[in-house]
Amino acid sequence: MLVKMVHSFCRNVTRARSFAMGVVILFVVGVFFFNNSYMMADDASQDFAMIPVNDTMAVCFESFDDTRKLLYGEVTADSSTPEPTAPIIYFVTPTYPRREQIAEITRLGQTLMHVPYLHWIVADDTDGCNRVLNSLLKRF
Repeated sequence: MLVKMVHSFCRNVTRARSFAMGVVILFVVGVFFFNNSYMMADDASQDFAMIPVNDTMAVCFESFDDTRKLLYGEVTADSSTPEPTAPIIYFVTPTYPRREQIAEITRLGQTLMHVPYLHWIVADDTDGCNRVLNSLLKRF
């Protein structure tokens, strides 16, 4: 009889211990997910808070002259056909300093030279003007 009582008591203690352990694990997992989602929301608000309000922009180089050479020279159109007016394309290229930057801008500039009615805006993500990038852009 005593053995049965001890065995029953131990089984109940084991069940209670398993239940308590499950509650603790569930609580720890819940705290982890709540804390993680709270931290992610806090990171997003900090990203927007880091944008300066009175940030000044510097224009390093601008040119309104089209120095591209025509492939076929001057083409005279018949006066009876009206000349089509194509829309102006504003092509914005954001860039940042890295090893491949000059090669990519050169390749893109060579391609864009073939597009008529194009305004190319290069936005470089640096604090000041980049002399190498400016000298490269002056060729286009």
